[in-house]
Amino acid sequence: QFNILSSEQLDEYLRDPDFRRLEPFVSRNYIFIFLISYLIKFINFLNIFFSLNENELKFITELIISFFPSFLFLSSSLLIYKSYEKKVESNILLFGIFLFFFSSYLLNFLSSHFFAEATIIFLLSLRIYLKQKQVGLVYLAIIDLLLIKIRVTCFVIVAYFIIEEIIKNKTKFKSYIHYFLIIIILSILYNYFSFQTDNNEIIGRITKSACFFGENFQKIIFQYIYKIFLSYFSLTLGVIFIFPLFILFIFQLLKNMSNKILILKFLTLGAIISLFALEEYWYLPAGISGHRGIAPFLIIIFPDIIDSLKFFIKKNSKISLFVGFSL
Repeated sequence: QFNILSSEQLDEYLRDPDFRRLEPFVSRNYIFIFLISYLIKFINFLNIFFSLNENELKFITELIISFFPSFLFLSSSLLIYKSYEKKVESNILLFGIFLFFFSSYLLNFLSSHFFAEATIIFLLSLRIYLKQKQVGLVYLAIIDLLLIKIRVTCFVIVAYFIIEEIIKNKTKFKSYIHYFLIIIILSILYNYFSFQTDNNEIIGRITKSACFFGENFQKIIFQYIYKIFLSYFSLTLGVIFIFPLFILFIFQLLKNMSNKILILKFLTLGAIISLFALEEYWYLPAGISGHRGIAPFLIIIFPDIIDSLKFFIKKNSKISLFVGFSL
């Protein structure tokens, strides 16, 4: 609908109460909608010089918008490369990026309309990159706030980043105080300038999921545990089968059982999967193979997959390449 609106109509549309009540799509994609609205304004401005007719302008606008998730996905792979280029040999790093982004089900995001997931994986990659560059807390706080506003499960990944810093014990207590103050201030500003969403909508979806199986409490618990089980072991949805590189992470975890960061990553992914399992449509079906919700968060285990690849390549490079492509 954006494509047929002028700048003035677009402003009016964004302020319309009916638009503000579009849940859950708008809340998940609000950042994307905000950016796209200004992109469309810019395209309309440029059309003053090109004088395209309505159909031509619509075609060009939709073409640019459709490439946006692909741009975020490709940018994510570039950010990950820049994050680890000085720590990992380039041939191993490129091989790992190829396997992770372009030989797994994450490739779905290269040509999909899943703006929320594409934005999450981009923001996580950007955060990893900026953290490597040791940027100021304000930039990390902005990214964390945006993640939380896109999807409630991102609270878990933000908590992971904070706990990881505590375990590494490289951050002063004063910095944590500054970080939380920045988050609070930014959250107030965000809520002031953005539309207000219905917070009970998430609770409603969880309740609907529970009621779907009747009022038998034992059955509800069983179905919940079963959905968690499927999230790991289902042939079509389980992370072990749809993302076999996860096995390399498990190998790294078993090889370093005393590593608190690896244990934290495993628990973090487990917590995210458990949160998704609360919903009726827990794997977010929408024309994508595998569990769409968990996909962006797998980026936190990328360095561990690289460590496993390095281990196997040192043992036998030819077998490692074969196994890597097989996964």
